[in-house]
Amino acid sequence: MPAIPEKLDAGQYGGQSFCMVLSRALLPVTDLDGDNLLDVWSQCVESHRKAGAHHHDIGCANLKYCRDGDGTLTGVVLDCDLASNFSATSAIPRAGTIPFRTKKRIRGNSCRVKPCCRQDQETFIWVFVWLTLQHENGTLRPPRSRILDGWMSGNLSGKTALLSRIFNNSRSIPVPDCNKWNWTYIRWRLFDLLPLACGVFDPSYYVCKPERTNNERAEELAERADAALQVNDF
Repeated sequence: MPAIPEKLDAGQYGGQSFCMVLSRALLPVTDLDGDNLLDVWSQCVESHRKAGAHHHDIGCANLKYCRDGDGTLTGVVLDCDLASNFSATSAIPRAGTIPFRTKKRIRGNSCRVKPCCRQDQETFIWVFVWLTLQHENGTLRPPRSRILDGWMSGNLSGKTALLSRIFNNSRSIPVPDCNKWNWTYIRWRLFDLLPLACGVFDPSYYVCKPERTNNERAEELAERADAALQVNDF
């Protein structure tokens, strides 16, 4: 069988073939907040799970959305060029975006960390925390209000401590007041998100059930989030 350059009669230009991919206009997920952010983020988590692949580089820049004519938002995961299927066991030299690296990649040699579902799932959590605390009303917050800037330089040692502060309802975390969010609301949402991203529970469980009061729902979610933390060793 002839080589690709010969088959294409490419000569000195090699055998590359360039294609233009046309798609709907996609918008950055950083434009969103409140329920819209949660909706699009959850769709990205679910589409990643259904794809059956390790992405290796989940980050804000790779999560987009589009808006239909009726206002419906659809989450999209991009940059899957180096994705591998769930059966892959060999490590690849791709450490992921610095602020969203998992604890295992931080502690050891990133190139030697074998891919697993948990790596991408944990990264989704850090992306949501970043979007929640670093952005307000679709824009990056002022420097004095951004408590996660240290993550950009690779200082990720406080990730577990931050989750502990979140679940203990610490008032020292400067949460932006966008779309009438309040700390209790965000805390409930993070209780929802942690088990979902860890793949421990069925996402359909978290559909709001009117027969449960907010306090009952919060207590139940807290117990499940604690269980997810223990199972996944955050």
